[in-house]
Amino acid sequence: MAGLLLSEAIVEYIKPNLADYLSEYLTEPAVFDSELAAQNADFPFCLVSGPIANPPFNTKTSRGRETVYDVKIWEEDKGDRHALHKAIEIVKYLFDQRNSGLIVDGRTVLETNVTGPTALPSGDGTQGMGITLEVINEEG
Repeated sequence: MAGLLLSEAIVEYIKPNLADYLSEYLTEPAVFDSELAAQNADFPFCLVSGPIANPPFNTKTSRGRETVYDVKIWEEDKGDRHALHKAIEIVKYLFDQRNSGLIVDGRTVLETNVTGPTALPSGDGTQGMGITLEVINEEG
């Protein structure tokens, strides 16, 4: 995905895979990397928060970063988490691989790791689930 920041690349990678589970925002699946944009969206939507950690690494043969994001899906609480659970499992599957297929301009994604999913604190008639995503990439 030429010219995209890592967070934007994650958003664009998720969108086509969650189209059946999320509301639309400006004619696309509601996946955001900004809490401000998400505030204007209808439920359900996905929010990619972060990076929450971004430590560099430097070895004899490569250097890069281990960047960590939270990926959360929120919906109205209707007493059933089936669709919510299915959607977060799709996101987990997309990234829970040694090489997810995520491509970012100028960086080779070496590995992606996923922790979760976990239920998020609920309230105000909403419920959510999330994963923590670690992206290990080489700098170009």
